[in-house]
Amino acid sequence: MSSQALAGYLMADSAVEAVLRMELNLSNPPSEQDRSAAEGLRGGAAVLMVAAFENYLREAISEAISQMNDAQPPYVFDKLPDQLRTIAVYSALELAMRGDYRSAGRKRLDRLPDIFTAVQKVHSRQIDGAAIAQTKGNPDSQLVRQLFKTLGVPNVFSNVKRSFDAIWGTPTASTFIPDTLDIVVNRRHVVAHTASALAITRFDLGVARVFVTCLVTVLDQALERQTTRVLQAAR
Repeated sequence: MSSQALAGYLMADSAVEAVLRMELNLSNPPSEQDRSAAEGLRGGAAVLMVAAFENYLREAISEAISQMNDAQPPYVFDKLPDQLRTIAVYSALELAMRGDYRSAGRKRLDRLPDIFTAVQKVHSRQIDGAAIAQTKGNPDSQLVRQLFKTLGVPNVFSNVKRSFDAIWGTPTASTFIPDTLDIVVNRRHVVAHTASALAITRFDLGVARVFVTCLVTVLDQALERQTTRVLQAAR
């Protein structure tokens, strides 16, 4: 059963597809007349596909944690994976103390209710999914490893490789998934920081879009399996 986060990703991916279809109407390589349009469309596609992936990670992790919090019978906190218990407590308190984008401009005094709420959640052994699912604008391979390690999957790319290769359609090297993800994310960084996208080819973007969709699909399956395992072990 796929997650709501996956459904949200597929909807966002349709926007990437629409941008790439528009770019197909331009000459390739772009003529002087098409240059600005091609750069805008290719850059937009590169940024959108990474944004869709990052949003998927936030929503998927939060959704998995919500399933744990809503499970009946309730989980026993001390039976959760050590990493999850540790990160759940520290991330909730650190986020409450540091604040997020909603805290900008607010006085420390005005933020006390948020801090008390976080403390109450920690005291009641409830996990804050939003605190765990922080991506900090950089959804690279290291972040994906970290998020899944928190949930008890220490080697997520090895874990999903067989399923990924089946969808991808051909065997891949052991580091293909993390290496390719980092290429896709770094390409977004270059566009965002330099506003230059003509070095990105039409072929690059097509492959990247297929890659990210394959990765999201197998991560979603792995996350569902792990959520079930964690709940079964914590009762």
